[in-house]
Amino acid sequence: MQSFFEEYSGIIFGLSAGLTTFLMLYWQWRRPNRRRRALRLVLSLLVLLSLFVWAFAPGYWQTRAQGSSGLLLTPGFSADSLALFLEKGAAYPAFALPSVSPLPPGFDYASDLRFLRQNHPEIRQWHVLGEGLPPHLLEQSAGMRLRFHFSPLPSGMLSFAPPARILEGEYLEFTGLCHHAGPDTLWLFLRSPGEKVDSVRLETLPKTTFRLLDRPKSTGQFLYTLEAISAKGKWYFQKKWPLRYCPDPCSK
Repeated sequence: MQSFFEEYSGIIFGLSAGLTTFLMLYWQWRRPNRRRRALRLVLSLLVLLSLFVWAFAPGYWQTRAQGSSGLLLTPGFSADSLALFLEKGAAYPAFALPSVSPLPPGFDYASDLRFLRQNHPEIRQWHVLGEGLPPHLLEQSAGMRLRFHFSPLPSGMLSFAPPARILEGEYLEFTGLCHHAGPDTLWLFLRSPGEKVDSVRLETLPKTTFRLLDRPKSTGQFLYTLEAISAKGKWYFQKKWPLRYCPDPCSK
């Protein structure tokens, strides 16, 4: 019930003010003594207008805004998006998830959404900046109003976890997730020393998964290279990693 009155307090006050204005003007109009009726009507309107301006003064709206919204930072938040909120001048309750590092000035860590709900029940809406909330935290968001401000994805490799070693006879399987914001088609080339071993063409999608394979011809230590080049020959990025291809069982 309390949240209902907080949410619709402006509408309730407006209807009450309108009804009060109507009744007061009607009462003044119906008074038997019609002398100075116009003056009484003008004075009544001025009194009601003063009350309305006092209730809806700029300080009231500022306090209301500060008490109704909060900020929550998640990993990968955009500094530009955060600056837009801070430039508004409102004193938002400001928190960040423990995975955010470094912590911006003026922010405190919040362990989870239960912490925010218990310590700031007056907040009606939380602005979530960054990559968003993981599934286990989203499960805690029941009854909370969350507004997400996702950061643009960086161009390049989003997921890169190649194996450090494989056994003799096994294939090197390299999968990942790539983000390419440009208009050109992107090619990924997997190279071992002296030769290209595999390649894949990525469509012009914001995020694309890929899979590259190789089977070394002999055991030993190899340095693999992953290169991203557009169809027009523009070089985008390069990743290198060592791989140990050893007999089965693999000696340490």
